[in-house]
Amino acid sequence: MSTGPVDDKIRAALERLGGENITPSPAFSEQVLNEVTSLAVKETKRMRRMNVVLEILLILASITSIWMLSDGDVGRLFRFGTAGSTPGSAGRIGSGSLSGPAANAVNSVMTYVEGSTGALVMLVAGILAIVCLPLRRYRASAAFCTVALSCFVLRSLTSTSFNDTGIGGSGADLIERFNESSSRRRPRREGLGPIPARVAEETNRRAMADYEQTTSEIFKEMIERFNGAGDNVTPQGRGGERYSEIVENQRVSVAKEPLSTFSADVDTGSYTNMRRFVRQGQLPPPQSVRIEEYLNYFSFPCNAGNDNVFSSCYEIAPSPYENGRHLLRLTIKAKEMPNADNVGWNFVFLVDVSGSMSEPTKLPLVKESLKLLAKRMRPIDRVAIITYAGAAGVALPSTLGSQQSAILSAIEALGAGGSTAGSAGIETAYQIASEHFIAGSVNRVVLATDGDFNVGVTSTDELIRLIEAKRAKGITLTTLGFGQGNIREDIMEQLANKGNGNYFYIDSFQQARRALEDQFTANMQVVAKDVKLQVEFNPAHVAAYRLIGFDNRRLNAEDFIDDKKDAGEVGSGHTVTALYEVTLADSTKANEVAGSLRYSSSQSTPITVSSEHDSELGMLRVRYQSPEGGTSKLIEIPLLRSSILGSAEKGSDDYRFAVAVAGLGEHLRAGSYSSAINLKTVLEIARGAIGSDPDGSRHEFVTLASDVERLRR
Repeated sequence: MSTGPVDDKIRAALERLGGENITPSPAFSEQVLNEVTSLAVKETKRMRRMNVVLEILLILASITSIWMLSDGDVGRLFRFGTAGSTPGSAGRIGSGSLSGPAANAVNSVMTYVEGSTGALVMLVAGILAIVCLPLRRYRASAAFCTVALSCFVLRSLTSTSFNDTGIGGSGADLIERFNESSSRRRPRREGLGPIPARVAEETNRRAMADYEQTTSEIFKEMIERFNGAGDNVTPQGRGGERYSEIVENQRVSVAKEPLSTFSADVDTGSYTNMRRFVRQGQLPPPQSVRIEEYLNYFSFPCNAGNDNVFSSCYEIAPSPYENGRHLLRLTIKAKEMPNADNVGWNFVFLVDVSGSMSEPTKLPLVKESLKLLAKRMRPIDRVAIITYAGAAGVALPSTLGSQQSAILSAIEALGAGGSTAGSAGIETAYQIASEHFIAGSVNRVVLATDGDFNVGVTSTDELIRLIEAKRAKGITLTTLGFGQGNIREDIMEQLANKGNGNYFYIDSFQQARRALEDQFTANMQVVAKDVKLQVEFNPAHVAAYRLIGFDNRRLNAEDFIDDKKDAGEVGSGHTVTALYEVTLADSTKANEVAGSLRYSSSQSTPITVSSEHDSELGMLRVRYQSPEGGTSKLIEIPLLRSSILGSAEKGSDDYRFAVAVAGLGEHLRAGSYSSAINLKTVLEIARGAIGSDPDGSRHEFVTLASDVERLRR
């Protein structure tokens, strides 16, 4: 009976030589000796090759395991430096022993093994496989090696009682997975549990130690960033995203300052930016919240008024957020003006194709957005495409809208690469717009960028002067913001304001369709420029007021009648909605306006008002100019005291929904008056005021507000 593969081969050789009838002789003995010698040489070579292969495989497996434990994903989870004894650190190498990579590797192995049956079996099997090699127990070594590799595969692909984690996932994710599933597992000994509590505790302790070591560096970096940001810019949001500092409007005593004056604004970028943050599971930076742009995102129709450009409406009711206050909604709506069929529009698309624009939500979305604009071009319209990335380039000369294939091909050919030099691109765009200027029509540069003007712009003030000079010649500017991480909203909004255009943040293709297709005419065709609003409150009936939003749109009272003072532009069909928090003179909050007085028992001496105006809470005034300029026109709408509703529930759907939108904005703004806002109240009001919602924007708002509430929790 054979005892191994070599014996089998010798037996087979003997059978070949003589079979069952073997005749001993010197020649036969020599033949047997030669056959056995040849077999022995071949078998020795084969065993040596197998030994080398097994040793190489085991060495590679060991190196891979050490790399994973010390520097891979698992290593980042269980990486420990030299430290003293802590709960659960028995068997570790402390600061008094080895140090550096050796201690880190040993500590990582110990942490990796404890709390996992699979890791323990894998380690023991690997050690036994190595030990069996010098003993020439090759079958046993191969078996142990197979067991070790099987354990590694199971640990990588499954998450069972045999395994503490699968491949991928951070330490926090692994611990959370264990906490969620531990209640469904049978109790086991702590030594074999998946990620025992002591590992989590030590991981947290190590993380806190690293944090303490770098705290001073972090604060130093923050101070440097703030010092380098300028007086009116605060770094917020992700990476290099920046938003302008906003000084929140405060409550004002009517007796001291009865006039409230501000510029119209129809931008919506702040709302869509908030939507981007919330959809990604984050709250927007407070400095990014401009409540008027939240309100502008929604349409509030008005039918009252005899003016040939604007209609207006208002409502006032008790505030659902704070007893003793009222909320006044003012809305003006521009009438929709038809496009002239015999006059074309002149557009120049200025596209940022720098390296930072390569992300899917940037240049690819820009191209799809520009295709929407291009498809709206009439045969008599003109369009050009300018790119900038280090230097300005003309991707498409000014072309008639009838040449759709050429326009779409130029858009499709756009590609990202290079650094950003925005000033050169803007100068080229304005030059082409000037060369093809159409008198009495729309001449507009549309800038599409992620806001990263990091090369070539030496001074924002110089850029603004250029834009203002071109605005005076009839060429306006609209800015479109894309992507995340580099958004410089502080610059983009300011450039659009100075260029008599609009700022939009495009967070999705749906928003691109809304801004550049559904509302194309409204966003591109200006029907009134330098639109200013002013409310004069009657001190006999109103003790104080606070304008909600429009924080960076305030004007001095004398600016209202100054036709040289620049203000906002309103397009065809646009609405401008403003909310005031009003404290009536006979309310319980009236005495809180000025606080306690030293020389008088009341807030002020009694105020007498002509009986002719006794029925008015105030007067809304709207002043605007035609797109061509000239003498301004004035609209006056008295705000009647009799219009005060008994409760917010009696207000229209538009009123209540506007109140909900402003409430969410105030909550996210986290300003001086946000403590009065309850998100549950905001949601309750919004859900009951959706009304007719043809585009689904109000339902979407309810979803976003619900997500904000969950994030707060």
